[in-house]
Amino acid sequence: MRDADLRLLQGFPIFRPLTPEAFMRLVNKGELTSCKVGSTLVREGELPENLFVLIDGLFETYSEHGKTGTTLSFIRPPTAFILAAVLLQQPYLVSVRALTPSRVLTLPIEAFHEALADNLDFCRSASFELATRYRDTVKELKNLKTRTAIERLANWIVSEANFSDRTDWVYINIAKAKLASRLGMTNEHLSRAFLQLRSHGIMITGRNIQIFDRNALEKFACPDPLIDGIDT
Repeated sequence: MRDADLRLLQGFPIFRPLTPEAFMRLVNKGELTSCKVGSTLVREGELPENLFVLIDGLFETYSEHGKTGTTLSFIRPPTAFILAAVLLQQPYLVSVRALTPSRVLTLPIEAFHEALADNLDFCRSASFELATRYRDTVKELKNLKTRTAIERLANWIVSEANFSDRTDWVYINIAKAKLASRLGMTNEHLSRAFLQLRSHGIMITGRNIQIFDRNALEKFACPDPLIDGIDT
């Protein structure tokens, strides 16, 4: 593993409590994996064998029941997934696959549990990571239950713009069908919602969203830190 990757990983919240020696012992038992678009690392119903730490890229969690499938969430770095199943050693409740070319640190579950047993501070950081993911789930439930579909789209655009280098431009780097599923919409509803948002400060061409009136967009979206805020 490159020194730059090691330094990056050491800065991830879950690894910060580890001494340099303990950190190297743990990551040396793992493997850095490059994932192509569509690569599935976690399959719903299987028992966990590894903990995955996303270094860069974008993943989705999704679930299928009968003939119905849906995107549940997007995973960005720095995130360890799916931590709850790994800690409980219970079957995965969702599947996880890459939406963009990504890199992941794969840690054997035994090595992860050994590190937890040896370091109380590492246990605390794992519990903080788990608590953060729980809060993300509650925020997503609030997003789905308290907002209309077009409000969810507007807030997604605001959030993506905040992540981007340009606050007036958002590029949709995934299939629009994935975005629609993530927001609890059909493809047709997503297209209509984009058209409706033209009167609230955006224009879309292909996968490019231009925000020509940020104030109008935010006034309509009404971002809420208890839904859209990022825990640090």
